[in-house]
Amino acid sequence: MKPLILLAFMLCLSSCVVYPERHISEPRYEISIAGGSFVKVQITSVLEAKAGTCEGGSILYLEEGMYISEPVYGWIKMSFMVPIDSFKPIKICAIEESGKHYYWEENTGIFGNDYPKSWKFKCEVTKGALSCEKVT
Repeated sequence: MKPLILLAFMLCLSSCVVYPERHISEPRYEISIAGGSFVKVQITSVLEAKAGTCEGGSILYLEEGMYISEPVYGWIKMSFMVPIDSFKPIKICAIEESGKHYYWEENTGIFGNDYPKSWKFKCEVTKGALSCEKVT
């Protein structure tokens, strides 16, 4: 019982409220890649994948020239009464039929209370490297 009281006290001090609500816990990704022909494109967190690999993450499916993932929903949401921003470490991996891997990673800034439903990235393979920019 004491840990619950302590947790409630800490939540009050941090100006946040926890409540059940269906919300986006992982947005839909839409990635266009120019400059190559790829058999597999994955998106993962930089924290989950080892450097130089495409381990883990979600495999995106090809639809009308875009690599797309479905959003993931959750039920426990935490809202902050003060504006909070954080970073989401994103790693995009593109694999050609020959087995050659291309990587791009970045910490993308987000607001805690304004999590996007969709993120679009425009990528290009130039000089043997994948470079991307966030469109939305």
